[in-house]
Amino acid sequence: MERAQEPRWDFYTANKRPIVILYDGWNSSLLNAYLGQYMLEAMGYRVQVVARIDYVLGPEFYSNAVDLEFEILPDEFGSSFNQLTQVDRVAVSLGPLGYNKGVGLYIPKYVLDKNPTWSLDFWRFLLNPSYRSIFPAPGSTPRALVNGGLVCNGMPGLCMNGTYTPKQCQQANSTCIELWHIDPTFSPAIYQRLIDGLQLPVVIKFLGSKDTAKSTCQAAINQKKTVFFYYWTPTLFVAKNQLTNVLFPRSNSTEYAAFTNDNRNVLTSEPQSGILQKLASSRFVNDFPELLSLFTKYQLPDNQINYMLKTAGAGIPSQAVCQWFRANQALWMDWIPPVPKSVVSCPLGMGRYLVGIVFTCVTCPKGTYNWISNSTTECTSCPENFDCPGGSEVHVLEGMWMALPTTVTPVSYICPHQEACCTNNSCPALTCAPQFTGKLCTECLDKSMYLWGGNCYSCNSGGGTSLYLVIFGALLCTLALLALPYEEAPTVELLFFYFQVSRYILKAK
Repeated sequence: MERAQEPRWDFYTANKRPIVILYDGWNSSLLNAYLGQYMLEAMGYRVQVVARIDYVLGPEFYSNAVDLEFEILPDEFGSSFNQLTQVDRVAVSLGPLGYNKGVGLYIPKYVLDKNPTWSLDFWRFLLNPSYRSIFPAPGSTPRALVNGGLVCNGMPGLCMNGTYTPKQCQQANSTCIELWHIDPTFSPAIYQRLIDGLQLPVVIKFLGSKDTAKSTCQAAINQKKTVFFYYWTPTLFVAKNQLTNVLFPRSNSTEYAAFTNDNRNVLTSEPQSGILQKLASSRFVNDFPELLSLFTKYQLPDNQINYMLKTAGAGIPSQAVCQWFRANQALWMDWIPPVPKSVVSCPLGMGRYLVGIVFTCVTCPKGTYNWISNSTTECTSCPENFDCPGGSEVHVLEGMWMALPTTVTPVSYICPHQEACCTNNSCPALTCAPQFTGKLCTECLDKSMYLWGGNCYSCNSGGGTSLYLVIFGALLCTLALLALPYEEAPTVELLFFYFQVSRYILKAK
């Protein structure tokens, strides 16, 4: 714990915002939230743990209300998981949690202890009439009712009259046994088709809601009755009651794919387990990049979560996590990343900023820039008459021109023909309007054209003749003017008119 509590971590995290961890309404999710909280607080972060109100995935990430979630089963949320992580990218998967969500059939351990040679932990014991004889027969236990009515009925192939009775158990002299289930919405049709596929002499009795089923099974366990029932993990109920999972053949993915398309297809293998994931918001990834390795490494094996669940059953969940936290320091300390180190200098477009006591390279925000390749300072404020979008970009304003930078300070020039330079609100270096190029945009892009009065004109064959004509005509007029007496002043006006007309002749050519 010493490394996590070093003063350097406390200084580094002092100015960070609180981290929000969301948990769902069951024990294992809450235990993970507490464990995440304790690790982060040991490192000096501030943490808030909040409960999910509605079992819907997404709104908390789109609104940036949550940073971390544990125990997310993608299949339970349909396309929402991929939409969040692959399409909209408002959340990031940090990988598997370690243990999986699974369903199974259970027998109390005390039943196995009474019959140690019967291999009751393997499904084939169900085919032995002697072994089955210790379990209750169908209809020998009280019928389960909900508000005076059957739990389920009128569902051929799933539930009739509160039970599922396969063909092999419909004969009067059958020696089938009773399997307690919750209601048909839990693992729908899986165990009906597994009973059909393996021809098991088992009748499913549906007990009702999750709470009703749990209390019924717990009462039977408390009385040391021989019972055979369905449940799932990870749960406090399974962890605290010393139950044995009955093993079936390894799950067959092809078989379950066919079953998913049509739940009338029989099964002969173990139900598929669900891989539980960890999710972080994109905002968390941006604000706390130093913690990504921690929560990527964060993985709890089955025995560790079951230990915490069992301990929580005897006390308070937060105390159970605290106990595990202190007893397993060697495990979680390997997840803790090293303290971030200060950078010495930063590249172009980034400034060196102090975060806590650690210097970090940060991309220059809008209104600042950095043209120093090994900068040891913060980004420079944008000079007057320039526009700085951020990073290393520096633009000139309309009517200005800038050469490629040769120093760390930008220099701009007023264009002699402003319409030939930057015509937008912001332009990078060397930008000229269309048709112009060169320093200060004083050359025509087309070398066959010449610049005259801020515009580019073509130099065609007619232009040369017109030019000579104008020059020769001007010379003759000048000689004639000199020869005229003073009284012929109106002739001067005609000469000026001639020069004005000649300009338009050139422009037309």
